[in-house]
Amino acid sequence: MVAEDDAVIRKLTRNILERFGYKVVEAFDGEDAIRKFMDNKDKIHIVLFDVIMPKKNGKEAYEEIKKIRPDIKSIFISGYTADIIHEKGILDEEMNFISKPVSPKDLLRKVREVLDN
Repeated sequence: MVAEDDAVIRKLTRNILERFGYKVVEAFDGEDAIRKFMDNKDKIHIVLFDVIMPKKNGKEAYEEIKKIRPDIKSIFISGYTADIIHEKGILDEEMNFISKPVSPKDLLRKVREVLDN
């Protein structure tokens, strides 16, 4: 699942992942991510969350989804650097994080790394 409020980035991310064989469910904000996850909880293996989204941010949506499936894998993506994200307490240090813009190669590598762990 790709949870991203920017439609252009969401579609681009989906296209990259689908080109390499992944099936993608799109969500446009945190609440939509939770709804769509509940509808597809047995089919989703990883969720890519934009950190800052309307209604529920990526971490809030992740916490709700984790109650449904504690084993769900996740990656958080933001235009802010990891230092700022962790310094402001938005994400915990152990959470998987990549900064925007991310190259298709780096995105695919991180998705594979998280899925394999």
